[in-house]
Amino acid sequence: MNYTLYTNVPINMLLFGTLLSRQLTNGSEAPFSGDNGNITNGFFLNTFGMAGNLNWIIFTGCLVMQLFIIVANCLMMATVLISSELHGSMYVLLCSLAVADITGSATIIPKQLQMLASDSNEISYAACMAQVFFMNMYMCNETLSLSFMSIDRYLAICKPLRYHAIFPVKRSLQILALAWFSTAVVNATLSVLIARLKINGDNRFIESPFCYNMAIILIASSDTGASHKYLSAILLTFVGLPPLTLMYSFTKVCFEFRKPTSPKLSKKARDTLVTQLIVTLVYFISIVTVILRLRIAQFNNSNVHFRNINHTLKFSIFLQPVANIVTYCLRVTALRRAMVRSCQKCAIGILCLLQPQRVWAAV
Repeated sequence: MNYTLYTNVPINMLLFGTLLSRQLTNGSEAPFSGDNGNITNGFFLNTFGMAGNLNWIIFTGCLVMQLFIIVANCLMMATVLISSELHGSMYVLLCSLAVADITGSATIIPKQLQMLASDSNEISYAACMAQVFFMNMYMCNETLSLSFMSIDRYLAICKPLRYHAIFPVKRSLQILALAWFSTAVVNATLSVLIARLKINGDNRFIESPFCYNMAIILIASSDTGASHKYLSAILLTFVGLPPLTLMYSFTKVCFEFRKPTSPKLSKKARDTLVTQLIVTLVYFISIVTVILRLRIAQFNNSNVHFRNINHTLKFSIFLQPVANIVTYCLRVTALRRAMVRSCQKCAIGILCLLQPQRVWAAV
């Protein structure tokens, strides 16, 4: 089974986003213009207002989180790839979720680390547009992957005899490829609309530690009606409708096993359902937290401590990738055992390279 589609997605998307951003910045009209006619470029982000050792504590926390997300998700995808017992639709969808998690964290956290280390809060126009695009990709595909996983669990629990016929691995790969392609096209169109907005050269300060759609729309000096409507349509389609699918699938499972004629829900089915419910709740709690932060930020944002609380709440969305990998590794027994075996094989391989004579003597 070909899983290279998912491992190459972040690289391909990064190249696509970089080329798109360069094309936009080299257009016929400059996005920034000052009052004196000079052309300016880039934005200034509202970073954490910490000093001294506190900045390095935040830096260390972000670095550890970034390394954990990348290493743990890459290990999980490699384990799924090499373990034949994990070649199922559920684990294909889990790989898609892992790619979305890596995309989201790798888009924002490295730039935040650079700003914390250099005490510079400036970001180039191309980098800002790339953050907007890949943040949208993360949000859309995280939601879609969770929705597909809820449907997969509904079919596995309620229709076990027909499950492999209804949702085979090949079909799950096709659905995910279509989902990633459609979200890339939709978000590229949104990036073009946002890049066409005129921004005054003196109004380049973004009230956020990273770039996102509304932050640029709010400081634009030109008409933002088209961008705002298109963004609302995307949020409704990719963030608003999938929760209905999640609620429907969970409700169907609950009602199915409340019937007197239904068999008792097995421990394995109950565990997988609870796992999916935990991950879904964490994700939408983080989304609601970010939305509430946007409302709270309208009040007393000049206070440094208040602003730091707002930024912390905004970064809470990146706890979702950590929650995903930890929850699935702890609660999915087959995946956990396969990952442990993979780690043991890696450790033996490293020992063979470092001390081959001692390893062979022990064998």
